[in-house]
Formats: sequence, structure tokens, C-alpha cells
Amino acid sequence: HIPFCETRCFFCEYTVVGKSELERTRDYMTALNRETEMYAELLGPRTLHGWDIGGGTPSYPPAEFIAEHIGVVKQNFAVSPDFAISIETTPRIASLEPDKIQAYRQMGIERISMGVQVTQPDLLKALGRDSNGLEHHYRATEHIRAAGFRKFNLDLMYGFADQSADSWRATLEHAIRLDP
Repeated sequence: HIPFCETRCFFCEYTVVGKSELERTRDYMTALNRETEMYAELLGPRTLHGWDIGGGTPSYPPAEFIAEHIGVVKQNFAVSPDFAISIETTPRIASLEPDKIQAYRQMGIERISMGVQVTQPDLLKALGRDSNGLEHHYRATEHIRAAGFRKFNLDLMYGFADQSADSWRATLEHAIRLDP
């Protein structure tokens, strides 16, 4: 759980902190790495088959923090031959920071999950997601593909107040066009 986000989505129930607290990311990651070492000491030899790096938005902090954490995990646990890591991102980050997306693939992350959620502009605004609008989706998808991700999924949400069946259908059709 990397609890940092550029903005807090209004539907989110996770523990997250915003942009104003991003300077504390290094402190958090140092503590997370130490906690990983402590779990390794407590649990003894264990083999990992993979894990999901979630958030908040774990792609918001600098990529080198994620690389360091992966290194700590691999130093403290055995990994299976089929070991796989996934990470979450937003359309905005994936469209504006292609070097970060490329870095994730180079550090061995195999799957990327992009939080599209909905496509209806007024609903995106009501949910606090309007900075992750449609203008980012296609470029983000191009960057994810160019980085070499073969495992790529979209997070979609439904059931919000003021979300019509037509809106949900449009979100699904858009997701299909992105071809994750």
C-alpha cells in the first residue's frame, strides 16, 4: 500500500495522503522497507509468488522508490520462478510520464493496472477524477504498450448516483477500444 495520491478521489476509502505531503514519501518508503525486513525476520524463509503494489496511487512517487522496495523484497524473500509484480497507475501519470512507465517494466513489473473508473465527464468531476479524463487514455495506453507490458488491465467502476445505463455502456465501449 503506497498511500500517496495527486488528489483524493471522492469515492476512495483507502488511507491516502495528498500532494502536499509527497515530501514524506521517502520517510514512508524507508519505513515500509524496514517493515519488510522485519516481516522476513519474523516469518523466516518464505517464497513469494508475486504481489500487487497498490495505493493510493503507487505510481505517483518517484519510480526509484518502487525499485528500491522491489530490491528489498527480493533481498529478504525467495521468489518463485513465476514471480510477478503488478502496479497501479492513473491515466494522467501513464500519459504524462512515459519514462516512469518504462522504468516499471525494466524493474521487472509485469502487469500494470490503470484506473479509468468512468468516462462520463460530469461524473469524473463529481468523483474528483476529472484530471484523469479521456484525453489521457489513448496516450497512456500507447506508453504502456511501448514499455512492453503484455499484462494490462483497466479498473472500471459502476453504480454511482447519476450514472446511467448509457453512461456505463459508454465506459465499457471505451474500455474495449483501449484494448487492454
